[in-house]
Amino acid sequence: MAPRLLLAAAFLAMALPVSARQEARVTRIDARDGLSHNTVNDILQSQDGYLWVATYDGLNRYNGREFEVLRLPPGFRSERQAHSNVIDNLVEDDQGRIWFTSGGVGYLDRSESRLIMVNPTDGPNFRGQVYRATVDTGGRVWECGSLLPGGCRPVSTASPIAVSEDQHIWDPAPDDTGRIWWVETDSLGASMQMFVAHEGNVSSRLVPGARLKPSVQQAITLSGDGKAWIAGEHPGLFDFWTGSFEAVEEWPDGQLAATVQELSDGSVLFGTENGLVRMDARSGHLTKISLTEGTSPIGLWIQEIMEDREGLVWLGTRSGLYRLDWAPLPFRHLGTGSANDSDGLPVALEMIAHARGIWVGTLGRGVVRVEDGRYVEYSRRQGTLCGDQVWSLQQAMGAMWTLTEAGLCRLDPGSAEASMRVLRPSKDGGVLAPARPTGLWFWPGDSHSPIVRLDVDGAEIESLDPEMGPWSIFDDGRYLWLGGYGIHRIDLASGDGLETFGMISNIVFDIREGADSLLWLATDAGPAVLDRRTTELRLLETERPLPGRVTYTAIEDEEGWLWLGSNRGLIKLEPGTGRFRVFGPEDGVMNIEFDRRAFARGPDGTFYFGGLDGVTAFHPDLVRPNRFAPTVALASARIEESGRPIRSLPVVEQALRVPPGAHSFTFRLDPMLFSDPTRVEARYRLLDYDPDWVSGHEVRYTRVPPGRYTFEAAAASIDGLAGPVTSLEVNVMPRAWQTWWFRLMVLIAAVSIVWAFASVRAGHRRRLEALRLRIATDLHDEVGSHLSGIAMMADVIRGRVTDPRLEKISSSAREMVQRLREIVWAVDPAADRAGTLIEHLDEIAATMLAGRSWVIDVDGFDEERPMGMEVRHQVALVVREALHNAVRHADPGHVAIELSDQRDWLEVAVVDDGCGFENPKPGHGLASMTERAESVGGTFSVDSSPGLGTRATIRVPWISAAGRRDRAMRRPGPVPTVEATPGRE
Repeated sequence: MAPRLLLAAAFLAMALPVSARQEARVTRIDARDGLSHNTVNDILQSQDGYLWVATYDGLNRYNGREFEVLRLPPGFRSERQAHSNVIDNLVEDDQGRIWFTSGGVGYLDRSESRLIMVNPTDGPNFRGQVYRATVDTGGRVWECGSLLPGGCRPVSTASPIAVSEDQHIWDPAPDDTGRIWWVETDSLGASMQMFVAHEGNVSSRLVPGARLKPSVQQAITLSGDGKAWIAGEHPGLFDFWTGSFEAVEEWPDGQLAATVQELSDGSVLFGTENGLVRMDARSGHLTKISLTEGTSPIGLWIQEIMEDREGLVWLGTRSGLYRLDWAPLPFRHLGTGSANDSDGLPVALEMIAHARGIWVGTLGRGVVRVEDGRYVEYSRRQGTLCGDQVWSLQQAMGAMWTLTEAGLCRLDPGSAEASMRVLRPSKDGGVLAPARPTGLWFWPGDSHSPIVRLDVDGAEIESLDPEMGPWSIFDDGRYLWLGGYGIHRIDLASGDGLETFGMISNIVFDIREGADSLLWLATDAGPAVLDRRTTELRLLETERPLPGRVTYTAIEDEEGWLWLGSNRGLIKLEPGTGRFRVFGPEDGVMNIEFDRRAFARGPDGTFYFGGLDGVTAFHPDLVRPNRFAPTVALASARIEESGRPIRSLPVVEQALRVPPGAHSFTFRLDPMLFSDPTRVEARYRLLDYDPDWVSGHEVRYTRVPPGRYTFEAAAASIDGLAGPVTSLEVNVMPRAWQTWWFRLMVLIAAVSIVWAFASVRAGHRRRLEALRLRIATDLHDEVGSHLSGIAMMADVIRGRVTDPRLEKISSSAREMVQRLREIVWAVDPAADRAGTLIEHLDEIAATMLAGRSWVIDVDGFDEERPMGMEVRHQVALVVREALHNAVRHADPGHVAIELSDQRDWLEVAVVDDGCGFENPKPGHGLASMTERAESVGGTFSVDSSPGLGTRATIRVPWISAAGRRDRAMRRPGPVPTVEATPGRE
């Protein structure tokens, strides 16, 4: 429930001399608004901006909109209180911990939202009744009360540092030097002493002439340099060092000041048994401020006064919490809206500013002139006006023109005489507008009637027939602009040529001239703007929907803001950004609905807006953004795991730890601006996660990746004034497999597996190479030597015996030795490099091309480049076959073997200058060479023409794993097609 606003403009006499009237806006907040109890004992504003209220039924946390109530542990009983939840006093230490007294001393554990007693009155460590607590500059918490024996002491001290028998201890307060001040009275309040404690030393001095009653709640407030304001039956200022007491002048006898507080502006507030008294800082004059009427005397007993950081004053009473705001309201309300109230203004329509005040056209009271706070009425029943229903009002040609239900008549502002003669008949809702350079535009309210321009006697100068009835008229000297269903214009030079511009479905209620050739339009769809230079027309966009869509008036001020009189309040709009603010009763704007064209600008720049409840007056320069930057607090944090909350608590830590596996975490934000609590919003962002600020009070993040983040929150008023940023470190903990050490272990395991696999492959490769070496050695040493022996023995026998078969044996043995050498070369691991291929091809060519011209041409060849066994072997066999074909079929004179290194590929070509061929015969030779090339992932091609020789090319990758192709699936392919001329076998 929102707090109720009480405008305290009247001041009640209380046997006090009252001067220098001081108005204050008073807001009462009580149990109907959520306060746990109407008896308020103490008020504190904590470092994070919350207001804490100590009552007879617990501790209340207030954010300006709602209360959260905390109570003492169940079963706790105080010997002084009748029940267990009375909180007497509040104080905050430098760590942000809130301490309270309730017979004993306790503190608020904000991490768990519970009150904890340190020395409860029914506990074994109870040392006496504690009424008050305070914190010194060193951060120590002091307790004061009827201790046994009495006095004040730090909470951690076993005995009091001051001893007083049968004394009442009041209001301990620290100063900036580390001293603790308090006062003690006897049980009757007849005598008072002030004490000061500093570094274990205690001094005291009798306060002369001061009397306190046991009902006093806040006895002193420090004023600096050892001086203190003291409440009581004779309040005044006491100087501890000199012992002088200066009583407040003209304080009435018998009037008890139950509490006292010095404000930041130097003025002093005295809370009495039936209201509040303010003493001016300079003059010393007293002003009585009445809180409310109809409240019982006990309800006006002020027990606590506190000034917050915004300069607002909070009062704790026995009838609730009161908020006082002395900031002046820029808005004044003229009139009550009652047509029978001779001192007020009824429904106000069109208005005119004149040297003799503001002239207001009304519905039912004629024209009312407001001048120097007085109302002067011109009406038909008084004989000073031709009609009482004023539809339009304009000043032109030295006269005030009124359009009423009786017709058009003229009023002389200087003599206050009206012409009762009806100059022009009219109907309901006609329009008047000044004409340029002189004259008056008049439309009588009849849709079939033209618009005419009149002279000073009401005679017609010209007539324009737009075939429509306007709601508003504006003459800029060149065009006549008409507002109706859309916006229209007539060229005044020609008198015709009606042009219509967009929004024909919307009514234009008012047309006002702005800067830079702009026309501001008030329509039933919101404000619009028309650029007269380009005739561009558009509705203004706003950051959020306007509370009242219908706007009746749109006025531009000197700073470029647009003021709108709407059907739902007065609106200040920034056209460029769409930001706006709505002013209502809490700001002093009593009109809810304004009327079309009901606006006037006074000679001093004051704006006057008329509506159903009279006139609202203000100067736009005085309507400033909120004076105080709002604050935001992190009210609570909630962590969920699979939808189940696992933590929900106020945020008091410097960091929030989100455990592994948490599904989401949520924050609740409390933006606070106590002077205007409904006009503030929160915004937030999670750095390195949110791209920009987000608006809202409830914040929820789901499945945020693990890491360290910074959550930032700030509050901003609707005027755009932003407060300080509150930040909190958020540590989203990873699951086990998301941690660095787990990833390191996985990396180590992967490296180990790769290393092991590589080691196995390396071992296998070493064993395979050893096997190849052994096979090559065995073939060379055993098989090769035996074949050579066979050839030699065949040659020896041939020398003795003539037999052709011995020649064949010898030849076959030598050929087998040569083939065996090729096999040994192929399987020998020492030959797995490019240089051995060149050497081997050189041996083949020397044997097969004996007696012919031949050459091996190497291009960009790295002889040390690794080359696999399979690739070497297949290239060598293809080259051998190509050389065999060349020698056998082409009869070449010269043969070249060309080797080219093409990065990942090796290209070997056998080129001869033989006879060439045209149509090759299908045969095994070409197919075999093609299959050998493909077996290692390469290609084979033949290029030949008759008389031009032949070029046979094999192109293979440098490295090819043996067995890449499934040999079992291999079958001879077709003879490849040769591009130029087919090859031969």
